[in-house]
Amino acid sequence: MLTPYGMTVALADWGGAGLLVMVMNAGNAVAGATMELLAGNAMPILIVFGLFATLTIIGVATGLVYSTIVKKPLGSGAPKSV
Repeated sequence: MLTPYGMTVALADWGGAGLLVMVMNAGNAVAGATMELLAGNAMPILIVFGLFATLTIIGVATGLVYSTIVKKPLGSGAPKSV
């Protein structure tokens, strides 16, 4: 969703927070949580999975709200302007 709306460039320009930095930090967080899981501490990986589930639920809910407001199925493209 960041790339089609031009947010990647804006994030890269703002304080150096580019997409590569976000992806690398997310990968490091998952790797660290997995290492904690292997060491016997399950809480960090549960937090990561909880964040993934929360973001997925927010995405589905906003998609449903959008399709209800526009009254078009999600896969049918953008609404036509007048």
